[in-house]
Amino acid sequence: MAQAIGIDLGTSELRAAIFDRSVGERATILRQGKREVRMPAAVAVDAGGHLVAGDRARRLLITRPRATIAAPLGLVGRRFDELDADAWAPLTLVRDARGDARVRLGERVFAPAQLIAAQLLTLRAEIEAILGERLPPVTLTIHAGLRDATRRAIRDAAAIAGIEVLRLLPATTAAALTIHAEGNLVDEPTLALCDLGGGAFTAAIVELREGSVEALASVSVDIGGRDVDRALADHLTVEAARACDNEGIGDDPVARVRIRDAAEKAKIALSSERERPVHLPFLSADEAGPKHLAARLTQGKLEALAGNLVERCADALGRALAASGRPADAIADLVLLGRGAELPLLQDRLEAALRRPPTLRWIGADPAARGAARMAAILAGDLDGPSVHEIVGRPITIEREEATGAASEGEEAAPVGPELLFPATAALPASRTELFEAVGDGPTAHFHLSEGERARSPLGEHILRGRPAIDLTFNLDADGVLELSFRETFRGQEATLEVIGRGGMPAEELAALVEHQRAVEEALARQLRTQELTLRLQGRGERGQRVLVELAEGIPEGTRERLAALLQAAQDAVVAGSLEALESADAELEALLGEALPPAIQQAIRGVSEASPPPPGPTRPRERPARIAAPIVVDEGADTDADAEASDDAG
Repeated sequence: MAQAIGIDLGTSELRAAIFDRSVGERATILRQGKREVRMPAAVAVDAGGHLVAGDRARRLLITRPRATIAAPLGLVGRRFDELDADAWAPLTLVRDARGDARVRLGERVFAPAQLIAAQLLTLRAEIEAILGERLPPVTLTIHAGLRDATRRAIRDAAAIAGIEVLRLLPATTAAALTIHAEGNLVDEPTLALCDLGGGAFTAAIVELREGSVEALASVSVDIGGRDVDRALADHLTVEAARACDNEGIGDDPVARVRIRDAAEKAKIALSSERERPVHLPFLSADEAGPKHLAARLTQGKLEALAGNLVERCADALGRALAASGRPADAIADLVLLGRGAELPLLQDRLEAALRRPPTLRWIGADPAARGAARMAAILAGDLDGPSVHEIVGRPITIEREEATGAASEGEEAAPVGPELLFPATAALPASRTELFEAVGDGPTAHFHLSEGERARSPLGEHILRGRPAIDLTFNLDADGVLELSFRETFRGQEATLEVIGRGGMPAEELAALVEHQRAVEEALARQLRTQELTLRLQGRGERGQRVLVELAEGIPEGTRERLAALLQAAQDAVVAGSLEALESADAELEALLGEALPPAIQQAIRGVSEASPPPPGPTRPRERPARIAAPIVVDEGADTDADAEASDDAG
């Protein structure tokens, strides 16, 4: 593989990086000219009913607030009942048939994986236009504590988008890979990496050796820059209600979006300024006229509002350090990542927790995206880089209810206390096999799986039936996704495994979305190929007719008649508009041009544009096919509303 791509799948923004051996051993952020390839995470349904992502969607936040979602990653893999619907207002959340959260944009309901697919489709189109070829397999970054359902949904989204994923890699590990390559390491240090992104904070302890990058421990909490924005926005909403004499201003979707946008900008400014004025004209109106918000935010107020959030981040760092088994004085450097880490209070609190000043040079350097590109190159065999040792990132436990001989007669199963299957620090991939033995005629085992440290998230209720004993294997793959396998038969008895309440997109819905997207791309490819051949044959036909008139004496008589016939066939194919007819006419004409005509005649018929192809290079746009991925059609085809309950339990 000449080039390897890494995508930093952030909550607020997506970034793409490239490793290209032909231009050196560095991974760099992908560029289109002077512009870096980075895309807002927003997804929207526009006025025409089309799904759009990136900059186009972000521009619709104010004009179509009920049809635009700024950060869909926060919904991926989440159960409806665990979400605060008010926090997502003015959007409407919907519970689907499996209990997962979906969101209504405009008139349609979408699974979060579809929205991530829309992001990836848009990004894929831009990357392919730059590369001039189809997107190679990529590495996607995630935050280390991401739950099983979210990891699955991200892989589903990539499948819908037609992207092959080599690895889901924690952003902290990806950043460590960049630091390993570019950080001028001394004495094989152990680093503490703290990443405050838009949706989560992760503290990871990573050991860098000459030939390896090893994650020792990581702790993630669902606190991100968007939570700081929300705290500021709530404060500004109170100020706006007072200034506009309108207690219900927070219920106005346009005002709410404008206040959140102002809060985000103020937070960024207060990272380097002591105070920031906030002026929102025409925020409301009544009989007396328009109302405006004029307020002033200070760094002290921001710290007061974000104090509890920052304390939880510092606590996560302490827990990660304890889980790693390393004392604080063994940490060579405290590295801050993510735009949210520019918050001065966070820097001060983490410095106090580890008793050393943090390194800030990587905050705006996109080490996660670049590390993901290096990882893609390593997995593709294009780079002899360090080995990467990743961990589970969250503990996985099992709670059994062993069946008794009388269970089939109505007695309750005897519960067994929770048992740790995989600690958070277990190396990936991981596997564990447990023997389940049946007593009597009841089910072999009835057990619950869960993940997480403090507030554990259920992985589903499992019922394993079979006699007399079954080996059940729990497998965690390199992406940290859990799969269960068991012996199909034992002494002639068939085994079955029933999973209740796991959630996730149904396999048939995913298959329908993937098939539909591929069909649309194929249809678009045919359309673009038809347009390309039509233009080519029209041009060759016009030039060929002039050649027959002006340069006929340079063409042998038999060849002249054959050329005239093929030019007529090409004209007929253009009129018919059939791709097959166009390809046939083009192939026959191309064969004649290459075999029987003098070079000067060939050049006259091909024309200047064909005789002088554009120069090669990685930044050369491909002729057409890159645009195949651009249209986002996951809102057409399979009707996802059928999987969402009509109750619209939302806010």
